[in-house]
Amino acid sequence: MKEYDVFRLTKDLNPTLPKGSVGTILIKYSDDEYEVEFIKSDGTNIEHEGQSTFCISKDYIEISWADNSTQNGRI
Repeated sequence: MKEYDVFRLTKDLNPTLPKGSVGTILIKYSDDEYEVEFIKSDGTNIEHEGQSTFCISKDYIEISWADNSTQNGRI
C-alpha cells in the first residue's frame, strides 16, 4: 500500500464512514499506519466532527486501485 492508492474500508471508521466507504491514501507513515481522506461524489471531502483526514491502521484498508504511475520510471 502506498500514497494515492484507492481503498475500501473493511470496518466502520465512524458513523459517517461505514464499512465499504472509498478513500485515498494520502500519507504512508509506516507499514501499519496511513493518513487517508474520503471524497463525496461532488468532489468535496467527507468530514466527521470537523476532521477531513483520518489516521487509520492497515486493518481498515482493502486496496481497490493501486497508483502505478511512477513504476518503471514513468511519470
